[in-house]
Amino acid sequence: MKIKKTMTAAATAANRDNSKKSTGPKTERGKSVACRNSVRHGILAKKLGFQNPAKRAEYEEIWQWWTKYFRPRGPLEEYLVQEITNTVWKLRLTETLEMKELSQRQSVKDSIGGMFSYGGSRARSCDCVGFRRLKCYCVC
Repeated sequence: MKIKKTMTAAATAANRDNSKKSTGPKTERGKSVACRNSVRHGILAKKLGFQNPAKRAEYEEIWQWWTKYFRPRGPLEEYLVQEITNTVWKLRLTETLEMKELSQRQSVKDSIGGMFSYGGSRARSCDCVGFRRLKCYCVC
């Protein structure tokens, strides 16, 4: 059961006053920057953004390869080739991010592995749960 939070008239009025102060960016440049505030990696983005011209050129190369491979005829096939290119691009990005994350986790694991002890013995790290534990009772 969900409990509905009730607000007083004073709290509602204060929220309205505060919302008037929050106007957001005013310039086109500010609006352009603000629209990308939540983008961290672009995997879920509807529109692809490129960090630099080299990345855009790499994307274009992938698109040209798929276009040459499928030889699309008509707008539907061209759209499908574009979607394949986007998916391949995002997959490569995901693999890169995954490798960076695993590398960072391993370096942290290596740097703090011998720091903790439990009951006089060295702590055991458990990869089966995806996070370090001081004591693991699994059979990994």
